[in-house]
Amino acid sequence: MTFRRFGWLILPVVAVVLACLAGRSLPEALGYLGGYSVLAYGVWGLYERKVRAASNAPENRGFELREWTLATNDAGITFSNGLGEFKYLWPAIVEVNESRDYLFLWYSPTRWIAVPKRAFTSEAHLAEFRAEIHALRNRVEPGASPNGGPAPVPGNSNVSGGPPSVS
Repeated sequence: MTFRRFGWLILPVVAVVLACLAGRSLPEALGYLGGYSVLAYGVWGLYERKVRAASNAPENRGFELREWTLATNDAGITFSNGLGEFKYLWPAIVEVNESRDYLFLWYSPTRWIAVPKRAFTSEAHLAEFRAEIHALRNRVEPGASPNGGPAPVPGNSNVSGGPPSVS
């Protein structure tokens, strides 16, 4: 129960107390209580149904609840809907794993993007997506250092060695 609903419970009690203080009999005050409560809950119920219907309408859904489109390219992965988009570069995706219903793309130890497997048209389409993500995440950049060590000097850089001389 929300705080607003408690308000509907408190106001009838106040109405009974005020009716008794105004000289009305207790049965008459309780009649006010019953009538007021039925009216208040009826109006509240109509309000809640209208709000619920409006919030469930597709055009009123929030940013997260809309249908999303996923696109991959050599730079990273992009999630977009009619209101905006999120882009993650492949180095940001630190881990990929899955559950029975979702494929999780982890971009920090505690944050992930859940891609529902039901979004794929077939198991073959899902397998193709897995392979694409694996290939894009694990591709080697030209000139990248192996195993995190120093990068090799590409080609002939015309460096003779040693620091430049200062005259």
